[in-house]
Amino acid sequence: MTEKVIHKLAKWLFILGGGLGMIALLLIFVRGAG
Repeated sequence: MTEKVIHKLAKWLFILGGGLGMIALLLIFVRGAG
């Protein structure tokens, strides 16, 4: 695998991980408020 591909995969993993983390925080917030 080239460095370019590795960077692209890392970027996608970061985006997906961040998205999942935000969703989890939202769920926790909604549960706490509701």
